[in-house]
Amino acid sequence: MCKVHAMDKAEEVLQQMLDRRILPDVATYNSLIHGYYLLGQCEEVDRIFKEMSRNGVQPNVVTYSIQMDYLCKSGRCAEARKIFDSMISLGQKPDVSTYSILLHGYSMEKSFHDMHCLIDLIVGNGIAPDHHVYNILISAYAQEETVGEVMH
Repeated sequence: MCKVHAMDKAEEVLQQMLDRRILPDVATYNSLIHGYYLLGQCEEVDRIFKEMSRNGVQPNVVTYSIQMDYLCKSGRCAEARKIFDSMISLGQKPDVSTYSILLHGYSMEKSFHDMHCLIDLIVGNGIAPDHHVYNILISAYAQEETVGEVMH
């Protein structure tokens, strides 16, 4: 329901769960957060985060990745990086997808320095770059017509 922007129906299901004393888990909340971000309804995202906290549900890597994706696509990579850093400080370990989100945001901003630093961090943390990472890099450098970097 969240993917098709039927947030009112998703909220009804959430309410039915609560009425039956079935507490939503992080996956349920992540679906709602993603749906509201797709619609640009950040105030609803804030409400869901507060509800998560009240119900003792901690955000996970997926939750943070959803936030970062929204921020990067909105041209707010600096804020996404703060979330990335806070996620790590809270003990969450980013995966290659999380790094890819931030890398893609930096590539959209043409922030090659930040891209290089992030690649160094990926490799330094023992994360193997996947084809998405390489596609982001190739695309970013190709758009800037820096053939040497593309070949590297």
